[in-house]
Amino acid sequence: MPVFTDVQTLRGSLHKAGLSDYARGIEASVRPVLVFVRRQEKDDTLPLGANTMAGNPDLPPRHAVARTPCTGLA
Repeated sequence: MPVFTDVQTLRGSLHKAGLSDYARGIEASVRPVLVFVRRQEKDDTLPLGANTMAGNPDLPPRHAVARTPCTGLA
C-alpha cells in the first residue's frame, strides 16, 4: 500500500491512475497516520534502552525476567 507524504504526491498519483475526478473527495478523507516499519534485529545489536516489540528486556546483569503470567489485567 503506498504511503503519501503530502497531498501533492497523493494528487499526482490519483491523476496518474486516472482518478482526477475523485481527487477532491479522496483528499477530504485523508488523515495523518504513523507508519511502523518492522525489521528484524538481534537483541545484542540494539543499543541499551532501545524500544523493542519483542525479545529480551534491558535488565541489569543477574536480574531475572518475570516468567509468571500477569493476572488481574483487563
